[in-house]
Amino acid sequence: MKAFLILYIIVILLVFGKAQLCNPTCTREMNPHCGVTAECHVPAANLCLLRYKACILDQHHMSPIINVLPGHCPNNWPICPEI
Repeated sequence: MKAFLILYIIVILLVFGKAQLCNPTCTREMNPHCGVTAECHVPAANLCLLRYKACILDQHHMSPIINVLPGHCPNNWPICPEI
């Protein structure tokens, strides 16, 4: 019984330990960056907001940001859907 309880606690920690909270607290600094995924791009006003959006993408099991470009995203690239 004790071994079962320990195993149960370990499983719960592994399942919920992966969950991360995305922190939306960022400054209003305007320093645009463009996050690039395999399918679309993620425009952000600054790197902090881009990290937040990357966290949201990860939580929803969407394509991760694989590259970050300084400046605004090109207009001809598809924008990732807002979550």
